[in-house]
Amino acid sequence: MGEPVKAEQVVVGEYATPILQRAPRGGLSALRGMAFLVLFLTSMVQLHAIQLMLLPLAILPATRPLFAAGIRFTKGALGVCLGMPCFCSVSD
Repeated sequence: MGEPVKAEQVVVGEYATPILQRAPRGGLSALRGMAFLVLFLTSMVQLHAIQLMLLPLAILPATRPLFAAGIRFTKGALGVCLGMPCFCSVSD
């Protein structure tokens, strides 16, 4: 299968350093974090507002399919918002 990896061959990165001994990340990282926070919270508020606006459509039987379609759309958008931290990670 292959030779076992020796301890000398393992690349030691930043994560081997204790947290308190690491260099500070800098202002750009904090700026990206704040931008993500604003984007995420704005998106969540908009999704909830849309769901509240769709709520009257659930009352009448004729408009229930529109309500279901709108809720399905907002569920998909919520999934995208919850997956956003994976794609917007703050790393330098």
